[in-house]
Amino acid sequence: MPQFFGGRPVPSACMAAGCVAPEERGKHLATRLLTERIRPLHEQGAVLATVWTTSTGYAHRLGWAAPTPVFTWTVPTDALRRSFDGDGYDITLAPGTDPPSERLLQELAARWNGPWQRPPWWADWQAAKHPQLSTYRFHQPGRDVSGLLSLAFAQDPAVGHQVVVHDFWASTSRAAAAMLAFLGRYNSRIPTVTFQRTGLPAASVLLEQLDRIGSATARHWHPWMLRILDLRQAVQQRGWPPTLDTAIPIEVTNEANTQRDRFTLRIANGAGDLEPSTAPGRCRLTRRQFAVWYAGGYRATTAAALA
Repeated sequence: MPQFFGGRPVPSACMAAGCVAPEERGKHLATRLLTERIRPLHEQGAVLATVWTTSTGYAHRLGWAAPTPVFTWTVPTDALRRSFDGDGYDITLAPGTDPPSERLLQELAARWNGPWQRPPWWADWQAAKHPQLSTYRFHQPGRDVSGLLSLAFAQDPAVGHQVVVHDFWASTSRAAAAMLAFLGRYNSRIPTVTFQRTGLPAASVLLEQLDRIGSATARHWHPWMLRILDLRQAVQQRGWPPTLDTAIPIEVTNEANTQRDRFTLRIANGAGDLEPSTAPGRCRLTRRQFAVWYAGGYRATTAAALA
């Protein structure tokens, strides 16, 4: 399932959970399990692998990195109703995945690092997993769809009934405000709206709106973890800024620093390459650090400290 990095879909092996029985632990079965799951996918063209796991420390030792924190956001329904105005937007119930919604999804997913390029079976799978799921399209009269919202109901033992948002895609801040206003009016008897961890791309257009409310709470969840299977192919297939023109000697090591590979990272005209080299690197990254950098996970100050 390809994932967008730099605006281009990169072939990726996206894996769900695996586990080992308690009595069999300590025999490195999880390592073998991951290796044998990844191998055929790599042979079929995957240059990245991602996994959601509760055992982040174990995955970290196996060479996986968590490029970004993952949160579930919960917002009081009253706060949404008071804070946002949805006037000027037409709202229609979307019959599954349709061409206007698909175009919006592809356009917005390509703006961020990590979103999946959803395969044809995605909508049916999501509907089967969440039978009460409803999807709404938002657009101004006479204009293209600028917002897509999927939600369902859930029962939380701590807070009772909730509206749970599974997809929140807005191309503008006005569309985001209209979608938040709609959520505030959707069911006034339900006290909170929860934004699922997988429903929120790290889009400032949404997070700034939530911050404006002042009463939103965030709960940390298990992150998605990334591993680069083929360094050179990953750099070649990723998108790069068309204005960037640079050549940097780098070194990539394993976590134990027992193996060191030297490359020249070249980026020009929106294309990148990682050419084998013998020159000493200007900066050195472990494979995990390379994965975080590749996904845009470092802040500017951290990147500067890494040279």
